[in-house]
Amino acid sequence: MVSVLSPGEMVKVFLPKILSQDEEQRTWALEKLALLSHDPVFLSEFVSAEGVPALSSLVCDPSLTAHHASCCLKTLLGVLTRRLVTTVDEAAVKRIVQYVMADSPLETELIEDSLAILRAIVTNRRSGDEGSSCVERKLGVPDVVHHLWNRDNPRVQQNTLGLINALAGGARGERILQYMVAARYRDTVHKNIILNPPVSEGMAHELYVYQTLVLNLREAKLRTQVDATGMDQKLVEDLNCFVVHAEKDIRRYSVNIFASTDPQTTEELHGSNKTVSMMDLDNSTPMMGSKQPRKFIYHRSKSTPEFESQNYAMDFSSGPFCQLTVEFMLYFAQRYMKTFVRVMLEEVTLAHSFPAVCERVTHVVCEAVGLGRPPRKEGTLYQPLVFQPNLGVHFLEEVFCRCVLLLGRTRRDMKARTAEDEDKASYSCGQYSYNARLSYKQNNYNVCALITLYQQ
Repeated sequence: MVSVLSPGEMVKVFLPKILSQDEEQRTWALEKLALLSHDPVFLSEFVSAEGVPALSSLVCDPSLTAHHASCCLKTLLGVLTRRLVTTVDEAAVKRIVQYVMADSPLETELIEDSLAILRAIVTNRRSGDEGSSCVERKLGVPDVVHHLWNRDNPRVQQNTLGLINALAGGARGERILQYMVAARYRDTVHKNIILNPPVSEGMAHELYVYQTLVLNLREAKLRTQVDATGMDQKLVEDLNCFVVHAEKDIRRYSVNIFASTDPQTTEELHGSNKTVSMMDLDNSTPMMGSKQPRKFIYHRSKSTPEFESQNYAMDFSSGPFCQLTVEFMLYFAQRYMKTFVRVMLEEVTLAHSFPAVCERVTHVVCEAVGLGRPPRKEGTLYQPLVFQPNLGVHFLEEVFCRCVLLLGRTRRDMKARTAEDEDKASYSCGQYSYNARLSYKQNNYNVCALITLYQQ
């Protein structure tokens, strides 16, 4: 019969040896602790025996070897992730921060566990908690972003991204989010993680959280109504000024001068008895993997009128409109002038308020991407385009432009006439946009369905 020590008895054996000056005894005890760091019963006994302060004091010892430090951190990580404790001594936190910010190369496991511990401390933050406050004071995105370059160790990358996400919810959250949305840092994530597959489920969750935090920076404008005669007057005036200039430009066009450069599309048109006007829409954002921008074609319904001289100024006093809608419309007008004017004219012909249509599409887009909702614990759906430096900052605007056209096409396909038909068309548009996000991941990032909406 073999005698086995209980968890409490093992703790009594380990603790004296941890603080022993005998190198062999300390190594043996710390290695055993690291092996037992996944046993919740043992960890509970270890915490009850005041083992955490002992480890914290050991971490602060400048003579501690890298191997011993790694063993200590694994045990501390075990008690923190199970929330047996919420933080450790501030001196130990400062030492762990030094590991993360060290200029000299350290063992990968030491960096990996240090990042995970700091993330756990920030995630478990409580009011007056010195540990989490210390982490938030000492660390920022620029201090840890270099760990995202470690393509050979996805766990280090994942823990780094997790720490950044956790810091975004702290006292300096607004500043952290401004770093996160900057093109430089999104590009770092895109090049070193998204373009370096495979992406694990844990990493996908961190990317999803990062994306949600960045997109939710626009939530305030989604919830704020337009004040056309107050703080938003300049925005509305810019939009209406553009419409005035667009009217002058559109006089030079006729519905027959826009010809397709796509032979297949032209052939289809020749075989059709419908009167359809077409115009080229140059997208300045190239498709992934392509060197030249793609040309997209906008098909005008036969109901679209010839240009008529009348007042097309946008009226935002007829109902509640959010600031985000006006920003989206202005982006659409400035980026795709011809298409914007044609869509606007078509909506006017159908007796639709164009701002009201855009308001509807704005909410469809925000619902599809989850804007305004906090990150879910099980969420893993992220959109790689959000992290592209040349597109990510205008990701929502680009999706909006495509969804405006998609709504018009869906409405025509359904032959919508009533308000109920309009609701069905909007729902269909939202479902298509959501499914497009799913299909992007399934297609291994080669083709984004959201970008190809113009072609369909």
